[in-house]
Amino acid sequence: MRMITRAVFAVSIAIATGTALAATPATGLGQSWPNASDVSTSPNFHVYVFALGGVKYIQVNDLNGNVLGSVGTAGGQFITLPIGRYAQQVATPSQPAAVTTDATPAAAPATVYNDGTTAVTATPMTDGTMALSAAAANQPCNDPVDCSMKGVTGQSNAISATTPATVYNNRATAMTAAPMSGGTMTPAATSQPCDDPVDCSMKGVTGQSNAASAAAPATVYNNRSTAVTAAPMTGGTMTPAAASQPCDDPVDCSMKGITGQ
Repeated sequence: MRMITRAVFAVSIAIATGTALAATPATGLGQSWPNASDVSTSPNFHVYVFALGGVKYIQVNDLNGNVLGSVGTAGGQFITLPIGRYAQQVATPSQPAAVTTDATPAAAPATVYNDGTTAVTATPMTDGTMALSAAAANQPCNDPVDCSMKGVTGQSNAISATTPATVYNNRATAMTAAPMSGGTMTPAATSQPCDDPVDCSMKGVTGQSNAASAAAPATVYNNRSTAVTAAPMTGGTMTPAAASQPCDDPVDCSMKGITGQ
């Protein structure tokens, strides 16, 4: 099995493109203070990158120059190198850590290297050692439509660049569009309360209005049998109401065809 793994890794090395690594030093791997740029993303570590034969080698040192561990990567494949104090505690998708212990993380993993393709983290352990992990870098997905087309799921890390703008509102549904920091646009739809019974009926919308009376109801009709009032509402609409009135005049009630007390 190891022979097959090494063979696959060798093929990956052979087909890997070395153009992007042309300016990366090929010597100095394993040194405390190599003649290479420190590309660490953490102020608590030093990280150096070397390249040879299409393979990228990533070395992690502590602040005192002690080599902690190193990995090689090409074509999406990884290999752990036998250098560094914690070489046996380096894990990759291709190789688990060579040694397992009962120690647990003493703190959250710190990202010490990320070039957009490969990411390396360092995790201090309760036994005083350091666990290193290398894997393909996870790229944030900022465009929900593009992510959906690519089959990528997850939360976007883009944030709203401006206040959402209302682009549609028919009194039942409102739609807004928010420009995002990644240059995308996030739409949103929300249900709106229906404040105008007539308009809602025409649109086929049913439901309770959340508008409140803006003034006392005014009586607009009263024939001693039925009274109609109109109440101005906070949403700018008018709510009519009808109520039965008692008949107090037997003669007038008789003329109107109304019977009863």
